[in-house]
Amino acid sequence: MGELLSVVRRVGGLLLRPVVVPFQILRGEINAVPVIALGILGALVFFAVRTLRGDRTSAVFLASFSTVWVLFNGPFEGPTLVVLSWSHGLTAADMISLAGFMIAGWRLAPVLVGR
Repeated sequence: MGELLSVVRRVGGLLLRPVVVPFQILRGEINAVPVIALGILGALVFFAVRTLRGDRTSAVFLASFSTVWVLFNGPFEGPTLVVLSWSHGLTAADMISLAGFMIAGWRLAPVLVGR
């Protein structure tokens, strides 16, 4: 059973490598220049305010920027609030994305449920 799991992990790693490696390079570049992450955060706040004022189009952008923020918030992560594994956890900066998803969901829920 242990050998099968090892083979599955190696095959999965080989299949994901073409996607993961360029993403890791991009993440490293963005983490090296914190101004980019600040720009993402600024856009997230901008679209959050627009969404709270009633703009549904901004809610879609807010959900998108919340996803981008959680992927590239490395320079601003802060303390780990919830430990998921030895190498993964939810940080203070991740809570910004959670708030963005909640605001976008609140604005988009009536449209999505009504269909």
